[in-house]
This record gives sequence, C-alpha cells and structure tokens, in this order.
Amino acid sequence: MIPWHSRAVTSPPPSIVRAAASEPWAFAPEDPLTTAEFCKEAKNRGIDLSEEQLPDLWRVGVLVPFIEIRNKPLHQPATSVIPEPRIPGYWEREVRLARGSGRLVDPEELGFRPQVRFWRPQPQWPAQWWNGLLYSRWQLLGLYEVRHVLDRGRWRRDGDRIRWLSPSIDQYQRDRAAEARRRAAIVVALEGRYLPVVEAQWISLGRVAPDEWAAYVRNYDPEAVLCRLGIVPDDLLRIADTWLAWLYLLDPLHRDWSELVRRAPHQTWKDLSGYALLAMDYRIASEVLLKCYEDLADRDVCPPLGERTDVFHREHEPERVSYRSQPLDANLSVLGISPHPGVVLVLEGETEEILVPLVKEYMQIPGRAELVQSVVMRGVQADLTKLAAFTSAPLIDRYQVDAWRVVKPPTRLMVAIDPDHPFDSAEGVETERQTIIKEVITVVRAQGVDPLQDDIDPLVSIRTWTERCFEFEHFTDDDLAEALLDVHRNCGGLDKPQLAAALRQQRQARQDIENVWTNWRPAHVSKTELARRLWPTMRAKLDLAAADESAPLPTVAQVLIDAYREAARRPRGHFVMRGKALTYVEDPPDAAEPQPDPTVVVDAEEPD
Repeated sequence: MIPWHSRAVTSPPPSIVRAAASEPWAFAPEDPLTTAEFCKEAKNRGIDLSEEQLPDLWRVGVLVPFIEIRNKPLHQPATSVIPEPRIPGYWEREVRLARGSGRLVDPEELGFRPQVRFWRPQPQWPAQWWNGLLYSRWQLLGLYEVRHVLDRGRWRRDGDRIRWLSPSIDQYQRDRAAEARRRAAIVVALEGRYLPVVEAQWISLGRVAPDEWAAYVRNYDPEAVLCRLGIVPDDLLRIADTWLAWLYLLDPLHRDWSELVRRAPHQTWKDLSGYALLAMDYRIASEVLLKCYEDLADRDVCPPLGERTDVFHREHEPERVSYRSQPLDANLSVLGISPHPGVVLVLEGETEEILVPLVKEYMQIPGRAELVQSVVMRGVQADLTKLAAFTSAPLIDRYQVDAWRVVKPPTRLMVAIDPDHPFDSAEGVETERQTIIKEVITVVRAQGVDPLQDDIDPLVSIRTWTERCFEFEHFTDDDLAEALLDVHRNCGGLDKPQLAAALRQQRQARQDIENVWTNWRPAHVSKTELARRLWPTMRAKLDLAAADESAPLPTVAQVLIDAYREAARRPRGHFVMRGKALTYVEDPPDAAEPQPDPTVVVDAEEPD
C-alpha cells in the first residue's frame, strides 16, 4: 500500500466550492436549492429562516451562497470527461451549462454585494425570475451549528420593507461558518457516487438510469476527486466523526427508534421533519464521507477503518445510517411493536371457526394480530407439531452474556381442543405436549444451540374441554336440540324432548355430538349453520356472566381472556434463551487409516 502523503497531489484549486460544483455528476442525486427553497428546507428542519435574513447572513460571513451563475464568463470553460446523466434536474442543468461556459463562480470569491436581491422584487415580475444564487442542501448542517446567530438578530423597518440585521460575530464564528461551507462542498463533490448507496443493501438512483450509474462507477476514481478538492482521506474521517458526534445532542429520537427509522426506504426519510430530519441529514452526509473512505481503503490508498484507533466512529458505529446492529424483528421487539403474536391460540372444528371470532368481538378482546392469533385446525393432531415449530421455535441471533439473543420475541402456543385420543387423559396430554416441545427444541438445535428445556417448556400449553366436544362443553341439551331442529329438516323424526334425550345419552357416553345424527336421513348437519344458530344462546350466556358474577363464564371466553392476558404480559425489549453451543464428533475414519483418539471433537464456530 502506498502512503497517501507520498502520492503526487495537485495544487488545491482556488475554491473548493467551485471545484466541487464542477465535479462530474455534481448535484445529480440532489438538485441545488434557490433562496426560497433553501429557506423552506431550513424550516422543515426546525430552523426558522426567511429570505430577508439571507443578505446579512452573507455580509457577516455566516451563510454564503454555495454557487453563483453569472451572465458573463469569469473562468475558463470546463467540461466533464465522464458521461453525465441524460436527464438532469432543472438546476443541475443550469450548473452544467454555466460550468461549460465559464459562468460558474464561488460567491465568496466575488465578495458580498448589497445590490444582489434575494427575493422577487415585485409580484408582477416574471415567474421565472432568479437571482443566480444556489445553495446546497448540506449547508443546512452548518446553519444548525450557528443557529444562535439567528436568535440574536433583530428586525428593522427599511422603507416599505422590514430588514433583518445580524449580530456581530467574531473571527472564530466566521471561521466555523467557512469550515461548514467547505464540508458541504466535499459532500457535494462525493454525493453523486456515494449517496445512492448510503441505504444498506439498496441503490437509490432516482432519475439516473442504471446503465449510466454502472458506467459512472466503473470510471470513478475517488483518489483523483480528493486531489482536485485538495483534501486527504483523514479529512473525511475527521468531518464524519464530528457530524456523528453531533447526533448525541441533536437527534430527538431514541436510539432504538432512530435505528428503526433508518431501516425505512431512502425515499421515506424526507417525510421526517424538524430535528429528526436534520439528524438524518447528518447521518447521510457522514455516510457519504465514510463510504468514500472505505472505497479508498479497498484501493489500498489508506488503512481500513477497522485498523484505525484514532477515530471513534467506524464500521460498527450505531449512529451510521448503513449500520444494522440487529435484525428488523429485534428492532421492533425492543420497541414493543413486534408483528409476531404473543400467543397463537389453536382450536379445532367448524363450530369454533364460527363462534370464536364472534365471542372475541362481542367481549371486545383486542383483535390485534401482534397480541393473539386464533387458528382453527381440523385434524389438529397431525399438524400441531409443525405449527409449533413455525410459530414458537426461537430464532437465534447471536451469543450475548451467557445466553443466546433471539431474533423475535417469544410466541406461546396455547391449545384448546376436544379430549380425543391421545388427549383423553392427563398423561396423554403431557406426552403430546412434550412431543411438541421436542419439535421446537429440534428447530433450535438445527441452529447450532442446545437450549435449556426450562426456557422452552413454557412456550406450549394444552387444555381440553371437560365435555367430549365443544358443543357439549358450552351448550345444554335443550339448547342443542332447539338449534338442530332449526338447521335440519326432520332430525330423524325426533321432536325436541326426544332430541334432547338423544343428546343427553351421547353426552353421558362421552361421545361426539355427530353420533346423534349418524342414522338420520339425510345424515348430515352443517356445523357451520348450527354454530350460527347457537350464537344468540352463547351471547346470552356472556351477558348473564357479565351481569351476575356467580354465573359461569363460557369456557371458550375464559380461554380467550387467558390468551389475551398472556400476550399482554409479554414485555418489550430484547429476549434471550439459555443454552450451549453444540459440538460435533468427527466422521469415523477409514479402516485403513490410523485411528485417532475417539474423544476428539470439533467445536462449533465461536459465537460473536
């Protein structure tokens, strides 16, 4: 690697601002701003600025316009040797034309001129009136750092207008403002290459065509750009380090919220306002500089960030806009807004499919999917283990302080089903529960971790109805007889007392309700229609339980309440699971080969 200081560096240009504005692809991602647009963007970021304040801010050196486009040439024309976007922005095109005709100047070189207007002189002037001045979006960063000047200024009437007078500033403040403008120029020179890639794993091209971008990247030489600007790679780190440090005082969002916002698509960041938007500008500008430094490091121009000990903000700095310290699920979990439900409630049968949502809505149990999701399964025994593995098995993120951090918050699987075999005894229920837990553990072990069973065991619970089926559990024989007479045309020739007696016989024999109509012709009862007919009866039971504390609450209602309470108890934050990394025995060697010690094992990869 060739040290930077040993390379041939051209003489710095007379103005870093003009050099930056003359760079190929300058202002390609972001058009420069007119005076009115700059004031509007400042207000969007919580800085109250008007066009009447701009002349005096320029006069005292606090805020000098970024570039000026003159009517007559003042410099040698310059052209880009790299093809530029075929569809430029409006002001980007004006900058290109001025650069090619020598009319692009740095207002600082010409000095403050009181005759320059910053607002439309008369309302009847043409709509296309323009004073030739343009600002950079990145100058808003420097404006924030000298915002106290705006607070100390005063207004004075000057004829038919009100004039704003800036307070006097010392040389230190003037130098600070000049440095802020220089930093903005560096970002302008680099943003064409690095701004589209500040969003992690995405390229945001805007109006630039992909083939144009690919050709530009192939021909881009960051070392040559820095030479033209008269800066070195360390300048990039110093500026980015300063800007990211500002965020600890500036950003109104908590770090967890801030990291979540940074995950949103690049285009949505402009929907922010106030200091939250300004903080994002600081992050984006810093990322442009750090991306350029990393590009230079890849070309062996400078040491990689990971080898630098003289800067604080490196690859894994949590304030970087491209840094992802944890998966999205973990970001949501720590804020308590995870989309993963706290409880998955599994029920069985067509009747439950109709009545459970009605009961849930009537009791006003919150139906948000992140709390409780109800799943009605038919043939629950066959699919229950697969469902548990999908919903409740923890997903391992990384090792952290004697435990494994999991990606998503825990989801409990609560099952309420008929006491069919093998759920017809307490021992059978526990056996099936352990089978489900073993399936969950298998999923975790496949991720290289042997979990502590005490951490997995609470994730699964199974309860059965005391009666043989859901209908017998929640309704009397008379309730069911009356409903069956409404949904079947003859009920096997039975009247209501006979039908109630047949139902009672099946109840006492611990048989399913379907046995009642086995010999009917037609031998089919729509359980869906039966459930709808039973809903008024269920609603009356719920009303009675609400009015009379001694009245029993329908079991399914209690199950729903228990599931909701369990889900609501899940705290927000990061979740961990105890366990140990798995070790694997080597494959047995060939018989012809020397036999090694059989106790040798290969350790799994060390956790981060």
